[in-house]
Amino acid sequence: MKKILLMMLTALLLYGCTLQPVRQAVSPDQSGEEQTPPTGVATQADRPENNSGFTLSLTTLPEDYPDLLCSPAFDKEKAVFVFFEPPQGSSYNVFEYDMQTKTNTELPIRAWSQVQLDDNAYYYLEGEVAQGMSRVQRLDRATGKTQTLYTAPEGIEIAPNLSFCDGFLLWAQFDQQVGQKAGMSLWAYDLQRQETFSVCEACSGQSPVLLPSRGFVAFFADDAINGYDLVNREVCLTLPVEKEPGGMVFDGHTFAWLDRAENVLHYATTQDLTAHDVDIGVSFVNLLDENHLIYATLQDEICIYNIKQEAIVFSSANAVSLDEREVLNTVCTIDAETGTAAFVAFHKSAEPNQRDERILWISPA
Repeated sequence: MKKILLMMLTALLLYGCTLQPVRQAVSPDQSGEEQTPPTGVATQADRPENNSGFTLSLTTLPEDYPDLLCSPAFDKEKAVFVFFEPPQGSSYNVFEYDMQTKTNTELPIRAWSQVQLDDNAYYYLEGEVAQGMSRVQRLDRATGKTQTLYTAPEGIEIAPNLSFCDGFLLWAQFDQQVGQKAGMSLWAYDLQRQETFSVCEACSGQSPVLLPSRGFVAFFADDAINGYDLVNREVCLTLPVEKEPGGMVFDGHTFAWLDRAENVLHYATTQDLTAHDVDIGVSFVNLLDENHLIYATLQDEICIYNIKQEAIVFSSANAVSLDEREVLNTVCTIDAETGTAAFVAFHKSAEPNQRDERILWISPA
């Protein structure tokens, strides 16, 4: 039971570019001068009075749905929901939701983390509860047949966070005897070549939130954020940082990361590898597209920052207000084709299945 609860809590905390040569970026903390942490919106413009270029819309999930375990994965007009427990009368806790017809279809999957999908299949982690996650699974959408893509070696556990990007599945795994704090290895599966390969044998820190973007992914190792090219299977850019980041993403053009100690959001580009401060009190960041960072704050605000304009161009405070009982799940899902991001907001409640989730859609105007 403790293992199940631990995996639930962990899952809640998780959800084509020109190649650049490997270069070393200059960290702002290497100047030799004492650095003063930002005390507000760091060296950048304040919130806009009016949003520009993006709109926010809402989808309220039916009241009879169980609580969501994690942020859903989206594909066109479909969303894959992973519930804390199976709905009444069901044996499984994973459903595909049609947002146009507002109907649910049960999938023959029991999952403890986000289920990914493409036009051909659903992808998810599986394993015995006592040993943790140990297999990467594929469920064919046409035939309903299940295939094991990867099985972890004995004594190795897969962290409950499976990511997907441009034909690649990504996950982190660790030695069960020493745990996640001792470091993790990162692995990927190439769906086209149908083979597994190592991304990083030993990355620092606890289980990373892998946020692949446009065929690239970032991880922290050797005192640097490493930008990794999944197609060519190599580190293509490194960005030295003095402190271990709390979250990071790379898309081949832009690094974005959080300072774990101060919750400060930074970014750097391949054209300018100097770290730039954006905001403070940030809990999550992702890359909406080549020119925009999207992030959530500790105050449950969603912001979009335009890198070229060096300004915040969207704030959810201008579009919708969460009530005092409502909390934002700060890990968002991004549809790179449409430039749409989706967050989930839910009500805190002592009673199970009373969270009343809403999906917040941020899309280009």
